[in-house]
Amino acid sequence: MDKLFITAQFFDDLGGIMDYITIELGNPDAARRFYETLRAAIIKRAEYPTAFEKRVIPNSDEPYYRIYVGNYTAWYVVRPDEVMEVRRLLFSGAQQLI
Repeated sequence: MDKLFITAQFFDDLGGIMDYITIELGNPDAARRFYETLRAAIIKRAEYPTAFEKRVIPNSDEPYYRIYVGNYTAWYVVRPDEVMEVRRLLFSGAQQLI
């Protein structure tokens, strides 16, 4: 699959995480490594996005999939037009999407 869409909400989540690692933790190198690892994981997953476990979310008609990167989880769906839509990036201890 070469179709990938990343939502504004995901970028908002990512920005908050990058700020936290860079400013609050004072570790811009770790933030950069996290970003590079996350980016590579998303690109790799886009090759076969439905080959992984589905997660049914209450009040959602779409199954979600997860990508684990460090302490965070990227959540995505595969749309009917076969686009992998990456929607959220959350701390793994806070998995409520809705």
